[in-house]
Order: sequence, then structure tokens, then C-alpha cells
Amino acid sequence: QKKKKKTKKKKTKTKVEKQLLKEKFIRLVRRKLIENATFRRAFVNANEYNKIAQSVRVAFREENDDEDDDDEEKEKMLRFLDSKSHFLFVVDKVVGQKSKDDDEDVHVNLTEPLETWLRVKNYHRNKFKKLGENAAATIKEKQKAKREAKERVNKARMEKKEKETKEKERKERKRKYHVDLEYYRHKGTCLDWVNTGTCRFGSECTYAHDEEAKGKLIEAARQVEAKTGRERGLRGEYADAKQKKRKREDVLLGDFDDDFDDDDDDDD
Repeated sequence: QKKKKKTKKKKTKTKVEKQLLKEKFIRLVRRKLIENATFRRAFVNANEYNKIAQSVRVAFREENDDEDDDDEEKEKMLRFLDSKSHFLFVVDKVVGQKSKDDDEDVHVNLTEPLETWLRVKNYHRNKFKKLGENAAATIKEKQKAKREAKERVNKARMEKKEKETKEKERKERKRKYHVDLEYYRHKGTCLDWVNTGTCRFGSECTYAHDEEAKGKLIEAARQVEAKTGRERGLRGEYADAKQKKRKREDVLLGDFDDDFDDDDDDDD
């Protein structure tokens, strides 16, 4: 019960803070709309909800005259524009709220913005009516399609980012592997010995087989899919086989030449 009471108090406090922030936002937008001619012109020229919301965002982010408001608080205020219900409430209050300093219901500089706002609201109402009885369902379908498209785009971006990260990590592992390999090569250590922990040449190998270096790069070689041991030696063994075959041919040709020279001597 104590936890429930604490949660309830916390929610109430959050709700009160949100309401106070909204009221402050309304006052600030109203003051900016009265004092800032550029903002007022952008507001008056808007013909849709999203354009009015955009004019408010631009005015808030471009002006830095509110020294007592930090950027984080401003961004929290601007989030009210993301919700249609909050947005309609805020703008209704901004253009129609009576100022404490004025005797008029609407400030003279808010006359045009109020007319614009009423016109835009009427436009959206008519637009909604034209959709007919299934207007709500149609809007929900459009919102769902938009949300799904956004999710697909975000998923594609995440996959691309993940792929780039993996490729970057793979290149870094490969670079580190070659650096370590070069280190052991410079020391005169057998590369098969560090890559696989064994050496196919055994005691006949001309390179060092230090116990400390044994199999040091097995995991690194596996990660970068490096050709090691037998795979790496196939080409060299093939070259050795060709060289041995050539030597045998040279020996046979040498014996044949000697026999040929002996026959010439006999003829003489």
C-alpha cells in the first residue's frame, strides 16, 4: 500500500509539473507571437496544422532571448506539439486567451493569427467530413501505414549500421592479426607454430618453436579465416614438388649426355 501511495503521489506530482510547463509554454508562445513579427507572419501564412506547429518550433529554436529557460525545458515544451490534443489546446489558448495586462479579449497583434487559426481548424474539419463515416478508420490506417514505413526505415538503418560495425570490427581484427603475425615473423618464429600450435616439418623446420608462442594466434587466425597449416602450405609444397621433378629431369638428362659422350669416344 505504501508503494501504491508513493506511485500515486509521484504520478500526481508529474501531472502537476506537466500542467505548469504547458501553461508556461502557452504564455511564452503568446508573447512571442505578439512581439515577433517574423513568427507572426509565418503563423498567419500557415494553412495546415503541421505548418503552424513548425512555425512555433522555428521561433522557439531560433530565439535565445529567454535566458531563464534552458534548452532541455524548451524541448520538453515543444513536445506538446507532437500530440494533436495538446497542440489544439495550446494554440486555442495562445490566440484566444485574454492577457492579464490587456483589457481586450484578444491582443491587436493576435487578430490575424486568430483568424488564421479558425480558418485552418475549419479546413481540417471539412477535410475530415469528406472522408465520410469511415474517416476515423481511414486515418488510423494511414497512421498505421506511416508507422510501419517508419519502422521499416529504422530497421534498415539499424541493419546497415550493424553491418558496417561488423565489417569495421572484422577489418580491425584482421589488421591486429597481421601485426601480431609480423611480430612473430620478425622474431624468427615458425608461423605454423603460432597459427596452429603444430608444425608439419617437425624437427626439420628452420624456424623457432618457442613454447611461449605455441598456438598464440589460433583464435585470431580462426576469426579472420586465415589460411594456416596445411592450407597455407599447399602452394609451397606444390612448388617444392615441381622443383624436385625438375631436378630429377636434370639428373637424367645429365646421365644421358655422359653416355652419349662415351659413345663418341668409342667410335674414335
